[in-house]
Amino acid sequence: MRALLPAGLVIIVCLGVGACGDEPGVAPPKPGAGRDSGLGVKRFAELDSVFAAAVAFDAYQDRRGFSSAKFRADAKPLLEACDALAEDDTLMRAMRNGCPLIAEFVERGTTVRTCDSSGACLRSMRSYRRLVRRLRAVSRRSDRAVAAEPKLAPECRQAMTTPSQAYAVFDAYDSAMLLMQRALRSGSSAAFGSAQGRLAVAGKASKTLSSNRTRAERFRSDCG
Repeated sequence: MRALLPAGLVIIVCLGVGACGDEPGVAPPKPGAGRDSGLGVKRFAELDSVFAAAVAFDAYQDRRGFSSAKFRADAKPLLEACDALAEDDTLMRAMRNGCPLIAEFVERGTTVRTCDSSGACLRSMRSYRRLVRRLRAVSRRSDRAVAAEPKLAPECRQAMTTPSQAYAVFDAYDSAMLLMQRALRSGSSAAFGSAQGRLAVAGKASKTLSSNRTRAERFRSDCG
């Protein structure tokens, strides 16, 4: 069956967990970073490890020949950094809870792209749409946790909040997948083409979102 999804969906994963981006080119945080922003030195350092670990995911934008084994190896530092976040801290817990969705998101996207029958594609798309909704819900929870931080500087609060454009991308993929499901059920070539077009629009929108490197730099600048 022809490919259903454009490559490069990983760009919205880190937006889904509310954090992403140390790789050469990313300026290191200053000593005592986090103290002046109201985040606190310890929490800044813990979250910075999460942002830094995810810069590597920028390499997956538009990558062909996705390797699950390679991605799992690349995702390990991020998952470890997330696992180190304190569970008894509301903000840290909100960030931590979204991390396991990353590998699942990419794996499900790969499954949809490679499904070889209408039945298999429909099952993959249902699962994928559920995951997109979970990512959206996790983003909302992390945004509420950020908003509830009373001492957080406005620029840091903004740097840690999911951009409204990301929610638009979540919605675009969800609606495009719904159209694709309907097209597969109907067997209509015209409906399939329309759904493909909607997916292409969603993919184009996702490419306008900030890279993980940019988000890491913004976090260090605005929360440091």
